[in-house]
Parts: sequence; C-alpha cells; structure tokens
Amino acid sequence: MSFAITKASPSVAWPKPVPITYGVTLSEAQLNAVASIEGSFTYVPGIGALLTAGNHRPSVTFTPADATNFNITQATVQLTVDKAAPTIDWRRPPTLLTATRSAPLN
Repeated sequence: MSFAITKASPSVAWPKPVPITYGVTLSEAQLNAVASIEGSFTYVPGIGALLTAGNHRPSVTFTPADATNFNITQATVQLTVDKAAPTIDWRRPPTLLTATRSAPLN
C-alpha cells in the first residue's frame, strides 16, 4: 500500500489597514500579516515605500520555515492613500513706505 502525502497550506491573515495620507511611507502598521505557522513575510511594495494617492493592492508572500510540509502562500489587501492637504507658507511682506506730499515719486 502506498500513500500520497501532500503539503498543507498555512493560513495567512492580513487585516485591512486604515487609510494613510500621501507622504506617509509604508511601515509595520500597514504591512502586518500573520500566519498560522512560523515563517517569513516578503511584502511588495516593502517597508519604506511611498505610494501615490489612490487605491493600492499590496501583496505578501509567506514562506514557511517548514518548506517540506507547507506550501508558500500569498495574500493581498486593499490600502487607500488619501491626498495630502498642501501647506501654504505665506510670509508677511515687508512694510511699505508711503510717499509724502513733499517727496514726489518719479
């Protein structure tokens, strides 16, 4: 009698991150998937990436520490990047001198 033993697929959970504002780079706050077994995560785009405003679908590849018995698993999540509010720096202009009647302007 022979048996066929197949690899198991670990479960990967990745909660939908709260929206971020343009200018905020990706961090562990957004790239925070967890798996049911030990292993390593590779995110695309990775930590430190700066995304444009809009909707994005980052992905993660989970590689189990026990690659003999478990499959590599992938997941995606939706991430919204809101537009940043521009900052306007309006400096007060220097005080203007006014002409007097005794000093004509030429």
